[in-house]
Amino acid sequence: MRSHEISKLLGIPVSTLHYYEKAGLLTPTRNENGYRIYQQNDVETMKFVLFLKEMKFTLPEIRTILSQFSRLNAYKDLAEYGEATAFFAEKKRQFQQSIERYQLAIEMIDLIFEKHFEHPSADNALENKEAIIRRIYQLTERFWQVKLESTPLNKENFFE
Repeated sequence: MRSHEISKLLGIPVSTLHYYEKAGLLTPTRNENGYRIYQQNDVETMKFVLFLKEMKFTLPEIRTILSQFSRLNAYKDLAEYGEATAFFAEKKRQFQQSIERYQLAIEMIDLIFEKHFEHPSADNALENKEAIIRRIYQLTERFWQVKLESTPLNKENFFE
C-alpha cells in the first residue's frame, strides 16, 4: 500500500505518515522507484499510534509503548517487566483521574443548567438555590483536589 492509499484509508495527511516514519514509529519498505510501501502491520501500527495520540499519550510514551508491546513476552528480567508495569499503572491512574474530573464537570453542568431552570415552588426556591450553590462549591473543591493530585500545577497546564 502506498502513502496516499494509507493516508486515505486512515483519514490523515501523508505528511503525518512521514512524520511518524522520521520519529521511528513506522518502517515502510521502499520499492525500486523509492516510493514508500506500507504493509498491513504498518497500517495496524499506525492505527494504534493514532489511538494513543487520541488518548493524549506523548510521542516518547508512544515509543515506549510500542517498544514494550513488541517485546511483550521477551522481557530480559523482572526489573524490565516492573518498569513496564509501573508505566502502565501510572497511565491508568492518570486516566482514572481524568475520568473523575470529567464526571465532576458533568455533574456541575447538570447542576448549573438543568437544576437552574427547574421551577421550584416559591416556598423552597431560596433553599433549593442555596443547596445548589453549596454543591457547586463542593464539586469545584473536589475538582481541584483531583487536578492537583494528578499534575503539578504550572502555567503550561493551568488551563488544560
